[in-house]
Amino acid sequence: MENALVVRSEVKPEKDYHKYRDRLRFDFVYSCAYCTMTELEAAGIGFEIDHYLPKEKFPELISQYHNLMWSCRRCNRSKSDYSPDAEDDRNGYVVLRIDECDPRDHLESDHLFLKGRTTKGQFNIELLDLNRKQLRQIRECRERLFKAAEYIAFGVQQLMSMNLDRIPPRNRVPFQKIRRYILDRKEEVSESIESLLREFAHSELLDIDPEQEERRKKAKRYLREIRAIVPERDVTP
Repeated sequence: MENALVVRSEVKPEKDYHKYRDRLRFDFVYSCAYCTMTELEAAGIGFEIDHYLPKEKFPELISQYHNLMWSCRRCNRSKSDYSPDAEDDRNGYVVLRIDECDPRDHLESDHLFLKGRTTKGQFNIELLDLNRKQLRQIRECRERLFKAAEYIAFGVQQLMSMNLDRIPPRNRVPFQKIRRYILDRKEEVSESIESLLREFAHSELLDIDPEQEERRKKAKRYLREIRAIVPERDVTP
């Protein structure tokens, strides 16, 4: 698909869909097809193979690679065996496929929250609980890491590439000392980066979300109103 974010590999047909596991992980960039959480960010949350069209209703697609998605357990359980009928499809009550579209056409960011740009986008937010605490925490970490990495990389690059002739004569000696300091302390810089990574490695994803129960009730009301059949969600964080 032209705007798809994931391009699937050509695979050898297999009778056992579990044999596609490693290829699925690679194709989906080791990330959940629905919430984008990476395996590394998931901490204690497992990943599994999801059948986009549920295998109970579409047994002929059980081992079809194009029907398999790499999903975190939370999204897989929220989606469960949902599949739209013709009317749901017309109304936009369908689960986004990252291998067929760009989700950004249907979702937009409002700081740490997602908002629906379209009915389809809003449906996915409610069905998959895409504003749950774990995902908001991931978005915050990503934002902080991106800004920090961008700032540090730019500063160091500018410093190391600056021509000495452009430095006022009175500042050349201090400038050379600073540059030599950085070059001589690569190991310390590496340890600082490791310390930063450890800080972000603390998994708040497993902390209890006090807002989850109320958000779950709201989502259930919404899904009842549009007649989507959704089983009880697992409220385990």
